[in-house]
Amino acid sequence: MSEKTFDKEKLYEGVIVAQNNDVCFIRVENHSQVFGSKDVFLHISKLKNRRGLQIEPQMKVKFKADMKERGPAAVSAELVENEGVSAEWNHGKKRTKNQSNNTKKKKSEITDFLNGYICEACTSKSGETIYFVSEENNRKNQFFLHPSKLPSTDKYFGLEVGTRLMFKEGVQRGKSREVGECIILNRVYKLKNLIQKLETSIREKKKESELVGMLRSVHAWQFLGDQLRNNADMIAMIEMQNEIMSLCKASDSLIKDAFGAFLKGDMLDPHSGPLKDYMLKMLVNKDQYSVHRLEILEYFRNISQYVPSNISRVIRLLKYWISDDDPLVTSLYKMLKNLGRFLLHETGETDVVLMDYQEVPLIPTLPEIRALQSMEFQKHLLPVLTSTPYESEDQYMDTYFKLQRAEGYSALCKAIREFNEGKLDHRDMNVYKNVSLAGLTVNYGRISLALKLRSVKEVKDLSASRYLMTGNLLCLTFNGDFSDPVWAKVSIRHKDTLKNESVVWVELTSEHNRNATTFDVILKLLSKDRMVLMAEAPTYYPSFGPVLKALQQYDISELSIKDQIVRCEKTAVRPEYLENSFVNLDQLLRSGVRMISRMVAECNTDLIVKYDEERETEDRFVSVENLIQMIFRSKKLDGSQKKAVKHALTNRVAIIQGPPGTGKSFIGTKITEILLNLETPSSTPILVITYKNHALDEFLTGLVKNGICEVNDICRVGGRSKEPMLEDCQLMRIMSRAKSHDAHELRDNIYDVNQHIKEVEEELKNGIAEFNTDLGLRLEDIVDGLEDDKLTKFLTNNHNDVKMGRMIQDAIFNKQTTIKDICKGHMNSDKLCGEIFKRFGAIFNYWKPKGSDFRDFKTNIESLREYLTSERTRLSEQTSRSAVSRYDQSTDEEEDDDDDEDDEEFNRDAEEWNNERLELLKVSGGGINKNEVPIITHFNMNDPNMIVRLSDFPDSCPLEEHLLSSNLVGMSSQEKIKYLYARLYQLQNNSRELISSLMSKLEKLTDMKDELESLFRAKVLKSKKVVGMTITGASINNRLVKLLSPEIVVVEEAAEILEPQLLVALPKDLKHLIMIGDHKQLPPQVNTYQLKKKLNFDCSMMQRLIQNDVAFVQLEYQNRMRPELAELLDDVYPRLLSNEARVLAIKLPNVLSCSSYFWSHDHIEASKRSKSNVAEAKMVVSLAMLLVTYGHSPKEITILSAYLGQSGEIKKEIDSYKKSSTLLSDDNSFGVSTIDNYQGDENSIVIVSLVRGNTTGTVGFLKDLPRRCVAQSRAKSCVIFVGNENTVNQARCWKTLLDQVRVKSSSLTLNCPEHNSTKTIQSNRDAQLLLSKPEALCSKPCRGIFPCKISDHFCRKPCQPPHQHSRCLAKVSYQFPDCLHDTVKKCHQDEKELRCMQMISFNFEDCGHPETRVCYMGIKQEKILKCKFPCASMMSCKKHKCKKTCGDSHVHTGCKGLVPTQLACGHIANKICCMDDREVICHHMVVKKLANCQHSRKIECCKSITDYACQEIIKSKLKCGHEGKHKCSEPKETVICDHPCAREHSSCKHLCTRKCGEKCADCKVCLDIFEEKKKAAVKEWKDRADMIAKELRRKADTPCSVEVTDQSEFDSKKDLVIKYVQPSHNWFPDIYKIERVINRKLEKEFYQVRSELFDPQRPEDLKFHGTGDEGVQGICFGDGFRLPDINKNNMFGQGVYLASNSSKSAQELYTKGSCKLLLCRVLLGKSFPATSPMNHLTPKEMKKKGYDSLYAKPPIGGLKNDEFVVYDKRQALPAYIIHFRSLSYDITKCKLPTRSLGVFKKTKVYPKRTFDNSNPYEMHYIIAEGRFRRLQSGTSYRIESIDIVENAELEQKFRNKQAEFKQKGIGHNPVFGFHGTSAQNIDSILKKNFDLAYFKTGVYGFGIYFSEQPEVSIGSYVRGCNSVILCEILLGVPGVNCKEVRKDGDGRCWAIVIGETNGIRDNSTMDQIMPRYVINYN
Repeated sequence: MSEKTFDKEKLYEGVIVAQNNDVCFIRVENHSQVFGSKDVFLHISKLKNRRGLQIEPQMKVKFKADMKERGPAAVSAELVENEGVSAEWNHGKKRTKNQSNNTKKKKSEITDFLNGYICEACTSKSGETIYFVSEENNRKNQFFLHPSKLPSTDKYFGLEVGTRLMFKEGVQRGKSREVGECIILNRVYKLKNLIQKLETSIREKKKESELVGMLRSVHAWQFLGDQLRNNADMIAMIEMQNEIMSLCKASDSLIKDAFGAFLKGDMLDPHSGPLKDYMLKMLVNKDQYSVHRLEILEYFRNISQYVPSNISRVIRLLKYWISDDDPLVTSLYKMLKNLGRFLLHETGETDVVLMDYQEVPLIPTLPEIRALQSMEFQKHLLPVLTSTPYESEDQYMDTYFKLQRAEGYSALCKAIREFNEGKLDHRDMNVYKNVSLAGLTVNYGRISLALKLRSVKEVKDLSASRYLMTGNLLCLTFNGDFSDPVWAKVSIRHKDTLKNESVVWVELTSEHNRNATTFDVILKLLSKDRMVLMAEAPTYYPSFGPVLKALQQYDISELSIKDQIVRCEKTAVRPEYLENSFVNLDQLLRSGVRMISRMVAECNTDLIVKYDEERETEDRFVSVENLIQMIFRSKKLDGSQKKAVKHALTNRVAIIQGPPGTGKSFIGTKITEILLNLETPSSTPILVITYKNHALDEFLTGLVKNGICEVNDICRVGGRSKEPMLEDCQLMRIMSRAKSHDAHELRDNIYDVNQHIKEVEEELKNGIAEFNTDLGLRLEDIVDGLEDDKLTKFLTNNHNDVKMGRMIQDAIFNKQTTIKDICKGHMNSDKLCGEIFKRFGAIFNYWKPKGSDFRDFKTNIESLREYLTSERTRLSEQTSRSAVSRYDQSTDEEEDDDDDEDDEEFNRDAEEWNNERLELLKVSGGGINKNEVPIITHFNMNDPNMIVRLSDFPDSCPLEEHLLSSNLVGMSSQEKIKYLYARLYQLQNNSRELISSLMSKLEKLTDMKDELESLFRAKVLKSKKVVGMTITGASINNRLVKLLSPEIVVVEEAAEILEPQLLVALPKDLKHLIMIGDHKQLPPQVNTYQLKKKLNFDCSMMQRLIQNDVAFVQLEYQNRMRPELAELLDDVYPRLLSNEARVLAIKLPNVLSCSSYFWSHDHIEASKRSKSNVAEAKMVVSLAMLLVTYGHSPKEITILSAYLGQSGEIKKEIDSYKKSSTLLSDDNSFGVSTIDNYQGDENSIVIVSLVRGNTTGTVGFLKDLPRRCVAQSRAKSCVIFVGNENTVNQARCWKTLLDQVRVKSSSLTLNCPEHNSTKTIQSNRDAQLLLSKPEALCSKPCRGIFPCKISDHFCRKPCQPPHQHSRCLAKVSYQFPDCLHDTVKKCHQDEKELRCMQMISFNFEDCGHPETRVCYMGIKQEKILKCKFPCASMMSCKKHKCKKTCGDSHVHTGCKGLVPTQLACGHIANKICCMDDREVICHHMVVKKLANCQHSRKIECCKSITDYACQEIIKSKLKCGHEGKHKCSEPKETVICDHPCAREHSSCKHLCTRKCGEKCADCKVCLDIFEEKKKAAVKEWKDRADMIAKELRRKADTPCSVEVTDQSEFDSKKDLVIKYVQPSHNWFPDIYKIERVINRKLEKEFYQVRSELFDPQRPEDLKFHGTGDEGVQGICFGDGFRLPDINKNNMFGQGVYLASNSSKSAQELYTKGSCKLLLCRVLLGKSFPATSPMNHLTPKEMKKKGYDSLYAKPPIGGLKNDEFVVYDKRQALPAYIIHFRSLSYDITKCKLPTRSLGVFKKTKVYPKRTFDNSNPYEMHYIIAEGRFRRLQSGTSYRIESIDIVENAELEQKFRNKQAEFKQKGIGHNPVFGFHGTSAQNIDSILKKNFDLAYFKTGVYGFGIYFSEQPEVSIGSYVRGCNSVILCEILLGVPGVNCKEVRKDGDGRCWAIVIGETNGIRDNSTMDQIMPRYVINYN
């Protein structure tokens, strides 16, 4: 085939001329020269639009071709419209009769081809080979074939007997018929004949033209390449090919075709080819093969020239000789590599093709990102060998590494390329713009950059999306086109911060950014502020990144089972450790497993042996072989299970296949049980690996429940266990329980490294703080960089400004200062200097480059780059908003096939990784809690004093440091910019180097820490019997797996795990691998279509070994589903049987009569990326609702969907039913899942939504048989398929299944289980009608019998829907036995509860009036009832009748009747009959004149006018000057002026909004602001409480727990306790453990109450509370604090009492001997300051007062310490439990050893977690530490060590002075004081005490200065060291023996001065000082 004329991408036309089964031939008359043949081979599977119709001759096709083994072949084709093929036919419609006739006519005109084979060959007289052909169906019918009739590609070498062909009959020649036209199907050659002919031809024919025929025979060359194995033949072939290439200079294309076909064989295979083996052999004996060596090198050179596509294989072969130091090899290797890069660039491939897998970068290279060809199409990718073994380990590793890498990065590279072209669909990859650096977080050695970003794609809430998941890979670009990739991973994903601030934390992957350090990236981000783009990898990085790294480091040659894995060795190899091994039978029996005990009982005891003498135990043992026999004799396992156990125990690599429901986990646990009970069990834990978390939980709980293994012998590595039983098996729990003596050295090393990390972190933070000031230039930075003369020149314009020069001279002379101080503004108090400074600022602002200067400074390339970046972003945003994805429009089956459930898999993997990572961090004592906001160190780029910032400079700004010494005057704008850049670089230089080195150091320390922690974990876990982890966990914990090095690995769900992932989990010392799974269900998840369908990457290790005929056992009995459901799996599992004893008991659904249905419809799918079918979604949910309506629980039903989009639609439908129906709720609903993600699960009823419905018959990945297998095998009772029959039937596997289901119809019939009533539903509308009226299914009476069992009492409701018959509601007659009254009751009512309610008559005994009462009340009620008849008596006045009732108790005096009377004033009024006239008040209204004014008023007659003030409104001038209105009776001095007040508030300067006459109290503006902030705070805390409440609803069983704090947290909380110890309490604690309390319920209440406080903005406090063990338990793990009862002993009433001083709460009175102290988070809110005891206070009273808490300060009520009381228990949240040992020692009780006078000793003591209370030095350390901590009031310092001072001479003097003061009756109790001095003075002071001769008079007089506040001595006096002296001081009488300066509220002195007595210098005062300790701090 000529390369010049043949184009693989061109579309050719031809006509079908023949067909044989699935093979066609296309006649290409016009292109015969191009193809070297008239006919092109075509397999009908390559026809795209065939539509299932019969292929007929004369049909026209268009096709693309390639050279295949058989010759030219069509790789894709499609039918085109012609006379025989109409347009309708092309669209899948039937042909008309005329069209069919036309086709038949054309067909009849063409002679059919015959099938035949060459049966004989002979040589004619002329030397030509004549062939005889027999017809295949009639062997006697022979034809002769002249060589001229052969295709041109077969004429030279000819053919051999056996070659198959298709031919037409030719002319009759004599008695024989000749073959006319022929097409070769299968060619037959003989290797020996071909080689001989080649040798003869090359030897005899020396002209190029004579060899052309040979080169055209590509089929023969390909046969040679496939069959060549012998070394001699191979070398001969190399020599011949070199000869041909030297002769045929003009036949380049022919050589390329011929040798290209030859090299398709494996001769050049760098892994397992014959040439590789021969080259390695040549290395051993160079002299013997020297000639061949040169021939091979010449061959490599020629091949690279003529067949460059093989250059990568040549280069990799040459590597075997590189180590030989041959200059010829080296130069050829370099030349070919350079040539290879060039050629690869031309073909769109990358230089990765040229690398072995060990050399390939773990991250995509820049050429790969830019390559035109996607990674999955690169030629270096080798397919997985699914049916043949690998030749070598290198080939195996190279294949899987490169496939895994392509799977991981292909989507990313493709998406970046599309983004650069403006074609990116943002569903393929998310891109972020405006990326800027918000700050830096350093957490446990890991540096994370806080990036603020904005998604190009519109995402409502990033925190609720699948984006930016922890661990995902990110690629940053500063150029905008990813030509400068910087790789990072998401390290911290804090949801609130991501949602509210769009900030995420990333960690740079230093191993991938070799040319850029972390600090370089920080500088880039700062300089390119908001101009950075970032891409997020579509494939979840943690699922493949750790695997890639482990694969590259994996040495498979050390793997003990490599031959079984790589070469698929079929010989059964028994595990070595099971040879001659015994199993402890009694130990198996003791485990309580019923199966084993029954098995022993059923078997003869001849197989059991007992070793009394040889073993100490009397247990019975059985050999493994005999145990297998016992198992086979037992009846408790079926035959396949017995075979599986035997297979597992007798094969080093055991494979057990388990179809659905056959008990794979069960058999796995039984095998594990046997291996755990070996007489000599494995020295390492058994490693159990699964694909999913729930499978791991199921396996491990099976071990525990069956008594196989104790919980304490299991470790579960991973963070997603939902089994409470496995709570104590979690790795974190095990590590927290690990005893201190476990790996003691490792613990110490980890501690040391952690301490070192903290130190470096602190240095780094300080370095960053220093660097933060150098992110831009300030005016003083410019001044500092200029010499005085240059500064003067700048100000005077090179001395031209004489006036300015004089001003400068005068200012310097008068103020004795420098020009720099003046220009910095230090002398602005002077008018002249201030003027110069002002002029300097103005001159510099004029000199400074403008913004336009900076923009103009950028190069054209930079400007273009910024423009392109903005354009790409704009195009991407447009695409995201409006463009329809190519996937939405695609109907191509390949693309649709690739539409599997990426999102759901991604989210599952992301959650898995996040939980694994969080657990790892918790185990190592690091990390940030989910809800904890990381602390950010911000970079301040917005300092208003900066005149120019780092981000102002362009990338191309050159560094020209010589400009720093130049004169500023006269610089061009570009020189100015360069000068400023050089000055900024100069300022940053020191901090740049420091930070870079610290970051590098931190990275190394973190790696060291990770290594040590892995060693420690492995050390602890080696004591376990079983370690379980998911495959994701195994990838993340690969280092731990290596260190554990388990000898036995059990893999559950093995067929779902990718082979590379499983391989790296296998340790080199592995002795036994057991794989359990089912390769006929869904394969491992692979997202890249090309890798899955073309390169078989989704083939698991288990499947590959089975397909390579490695022995395996299949389980045969299923225990899950009804037998008829199992029968539907016959085409997948022909041998699958049902355990009828179990599965026949499974009942059918209530209203369905069969176990399998197909409910068909004609609805069309929605054309989305993930398919959906809304109408079908409504149908399946309605069906599920009907099943629930008719008696099933929602949890018994699962709805499966083939597509994620459909799952979403189904969930929407279910949500709508939750709102309208009481049958569903959030806690009681259907399960909804995709088919793929439901593998391994089961349920009673499964409804499968098949989704697909279209006119083209496209079914996508629905056609995969494994997916169908999973979908149909999940149900126990019934499976219902819902789908479009016309579409689904296009998938052969589904047609096979749906033809076998029991009911297949467009309607679904529901049956009443009690009657023959049925109801048919054909659509969702029918289902809705039935749901609205469920009794329509069966309206017959139910006639159910009630518990009363009375025959005529039966249920009269409609039969359906189902209902209860627990209470009979029929009404029956009943006669009360006491009164014999009749009544009616409900049948179910208890007679004892009935009461006779009949009314009976009676007469009152007193008055005789009649009345009625209830019967059951009896005579008692008669006495209670009162007569209601009116009283008939007259009142005592004899005028009025009594108005009360007869039964009321009353008298007839004091008549209340009204009578008229005349009053003394003359008015007539009514009065009460019995009232005296004088008591009557006159209420008539009269007008009276007021006494003090002229106004009058209308008032009641009885009232005096003097009691009234005048209410008339008058105007007066007020004291403020304004005129005001007021009442006549009000003095104008008291009137408040209502004019607006115009005064300003002194505090806030706001105008007063009150009235003129009101006091200007609190500013209303400020109060409004406060209220707004209060509202915001309330909302914030309510939201947080709601968030926790939602979490608690999701996880109702969330336990309360404690976590042991890591070292950092321990130290900080310990410091807090020590700091607040009061010496007077005599409490010196040894704090040995601190636990963090986790109680989400209390935390929710804590945030709820915060939103209810009067002052919710007040920050929370930390306070102490002492209580006993019961109190600790109840408060931390119960309902929190409880309020005490009201008691006089509670000084401040009914509240929770807390203290600031730890020592107060730690008193025995409170702790009750528990030695525990609670540290609580407390909300004090608005505090009420108590002034006296208030034991009556209650929560209600405090609310009325408007306060949240109470604060009491000593000495109220005799208090000695502060007291805080909260009156709502929710305001106190237990945060930590402090465990301590109380060391009640003071300095007099822990005496140091007695020293002789003159002896001086200094003992250094370091901080420890626990202290020995018998060691006086350690006790003194505690005392000194407590003083230092407690007396600090500001900055917190960390103690490195404390020196304990012993000086007997000074001690004696001090005691003498103390005795003297005591005798005088003055202050003799010492106090502690700190003294700071330089390091060189300390030892002298400790030995000889202070010397007054060295001290001068200070601000507060002469003497030695001490302070009771350590930060005073540290901050002001310590010089050149980090140490301070702590002394005991005798004060005597202040003002006489010492001076006290500035006491604070706690009585601590800012300074104490010792040195004078009564104001006179006195050396004896030095005896008042005793240096006790030297505190060394950091």
